[in-house]
Formats: sequence, structure tokens, C-alpha cells
Amino acid sequence: MKRALMCVMVLVFCAASLFGGAQPEVDEPVAVDFYYALGGVLGELVEELVAEYNEMQDEVVVNASFHGTYAETANKVMADLAGRNHPHLAMVSLGNVPQFLDVEGLVVDMNQFVDEPEFDVDDVIPALREAGTFDGRFIAMPTNTSTQLFYYNKDMFEEVGLDPDNPPATWEEFRDAAQIISDHGDGDYYGFAAFGTPFEHWLLEYFFWAAGGDILDGTQGQPVIDSPGSIEAFEFLNTLVNVDESSVLVPYGDSLDLFGAGQAGMLIASTGSLGELRARADFEIGTAPNPAGPERAVTSMGGGFLMMFDHGEAENQAAWDFVRYMVNTENTARMNIETGYMPIRFSAAETEQLQEFWEQTPQARAAIDGLPGARARYTHTALTEMHDILARAVDNAILEQNVTPEQALRTAQREAVEAVGR
Repeated sequence: MKRALMCVMVLVFCAASLFGGAQPEVDEPVAVDFYYALGGVLGELVEELVAEYNEMQDEVVVNASFHGTYAETANKVMADLAGRNHPHLAMVSLGNVPQFLDVEGLVVDMNQFVDEPEFDVDDVIPALREAGTFDGRFIAMPTNTSTQLFYYNKDMFEEVGLDPDNPPATWEEFRDAAQIISDHGDGDYYGFAAFGTPFEHWLLEYFFWAAGGDILDGTQGQPVIDSPGSIEAFEFLNTLVNVDESSVLVPYGDSLDLFGAGQAGMLIASTGSLGELRARADFEIGTAPNPAGPERAVTSMGGGFLMMFDHGEAENQAAWDFVRYMVNTENTARMNIETGYMPIRFSAAETEQLQEFWEQTPQARAAIDGLPGARARYTHTALTEMHDILARAVDNAILEQNVTPEQALRTAQREAVEAVGR
């Protein structure tokens, strides 16, 4: 009788298990939403890294989605924030960071994570970490970080009688080389393809800084767009385009197209564009630091930084686990090899794969050599609006030629002062 009763109980338990009885609880992985910017080679690599991370562990699932430029991605975050549906992570530029600072409790300070031994914060290049630190809070992790790099067509230099092993080192040499290339081509060549929308401000930073000017005063946080150095720099850019007519100012993507097609001899662009340019060019590409202006040699730091947005302790920890993976030694070396963006860690430069890559592709090493001359822009909550103001100045003075460069910057200064005061 007991044996029969036991058999019945076993059958009842099995049936309950099969048909909806209580099951052992299984922990679901934590979902992390990640908005990334920029497509092309970078976007492909981001998607690969996300897929590899999701495959290698079962505690976190990262859902990555592409949202256009850095600014468009930042705007998407703000729009979703209004609906309480913001992501855990977003890839933005330093210029986008200030718009998040006034939202109380939104931004996660990564200082709470970076001291863990697994991360090794001392391995991160100090200048890059400082660029992502705002009022003592480390809120923007350098990821696909870049500086500007001077590219030139070595074959074209040789064709027009310029030394392909000695690119222009000063603005005077830069202007002369642009004129020689333009004259030689009978209108078929541009000496220099300057980039404009949507990154006019990034080009102007280089020119302004090289002449001793700036967009913002670093100590007072006030606009200095019409400082003597800024005006001198803006007039120099206008001279290249409209006086000498040796150069052209076009949207960023078009400047890459002109150079990659062999129609422009010189280009200033992101180190992150190196991979794309190497893939499309059928000529030898030379790279060098930006030509020195009247005051100094300088390059502007840019590229993408990861920001974390608060979702509670458990989800923040999950998001951080992915950030740590994205910027580990192996992946930051891979970022440089596959895209041209700079490795953010000292240890990456010591890896065998990166050493081999630099030996085979010396153009990629030029960005690292130019890092001592790199600086990050000053930030302000009105910086995005100031970038729009500078874009209008470029349109009015250089593209439309409705006003002089000085007049355009005087107007920009007044508008920027109003923007900062609001």
C-alpha cells in the first residue's frame, strides 16, 4: 500500500512539473540599452564587440542601436529621457556632455568603478581621462577617441614637385603647397579639402588654437570668438578658400571623398578616418601632425566617449561591466587597428598585434606621436549652441561671402555671449 501511494505521489509531482507546476527560478540576464553613433567601419566594429560580449557571458545582454551622429545620439537620449525611457549607455562627443549635466541624478560618475583592480585606471592615458572628467566627476569614458591628423597624397606631392617625405610643417608652407597643387591640376585638383558641416567647430578649434585664439576662455567660461588670434585664423582659412582659391570647404564626408578619390592633395580629418581612407585610396597616404600656426602646433581631441545614465545599482553595474569590456587592452588595440581611433591604454601600445600593425602602417603611428600637442575643448552648457553659431559664421563669411571673416566673428561673439548668459 505504501509503495502504491509513493508511486502515485511521484506521478503527481511529475505531472505538475510538466503541466505548469512550480519551477525553479532562473535569473534572467540584465538588459543594457546602448545607443552608439557613427556607422561605417566603426559601427561594424561596435556591433561585433557587442555580439562577442553577449556570447561570452550570460549575466548581461547589451542591446545596441545606431542613432546617427554624436549630436543626434545625444538628442535621442534627451528625447527618451522625457519619456523615462533613456538608455543605460550612449556614445557621444565631449561637446555633447554639458547638455546632460543639469539633469539631476542622470549621469553616473564612473569614479566609483575605475579603482577596481580589473580595470587598472593608471593604464588609461591621463589626457584622455582628464578630457572625460567634469567638476571632478569622471562621466565620459574615452572609447573611440581621436585627434585631428594631417593627411596628404604622397603620389600627388611627387607629381607636382613637392617632397613627399616632408609635408608642410607651418601655415606658410601649408599655403604654398596648396597653391602649387591647385595650379598644377588646372582646376582638377584642390590643394586642401577643409571640412565643414557638421563639424565646423572642430576645424575652427585647430585654426583658432594654432593662432592663439579660442572659442571659450578656459578660466572665466566666457566666449572669446572674436579674439585677435581667432580672427587671424579665420582670415587664413578664408584666404585658402576664397583669396587663393586653392582649397575648398565642404561637408566632412565630402572632404574624405575628395581626398580618397585623389582630387585633393591635403586633408585634416579624424584619426578615426584612417581606416576608411586607406580602404578607398589607390595612392600612398602620408600622415603628419597639423601644420603649426603663428603661435603653436596643436591638434584638437575628439571622437566618442561613453556616458552612463542611472538605472539603479544593479543595472549600473551591468552597464559598467560592458564599458570595462569595451575599453580593455585587447579591444582598444583592436579599435586602433580596424578604425584608426587611438588606443586609450598604454598597455595596448605594447601588444604584439598593435606593434606589428604600426610597423606595417606607419600612418597610424603618427596620431600617437602627435598626442603631446593634443588638447580638449573647454566645455559649457551652451557649447552646442555656440557650435551652431560658428557654423553660421562659416556659412556667412566663407561659403556665402556676405560678410568679412572679422564681421562674422564679431556677430558670432555677440550671439555666444547671449547664449552663455541665458
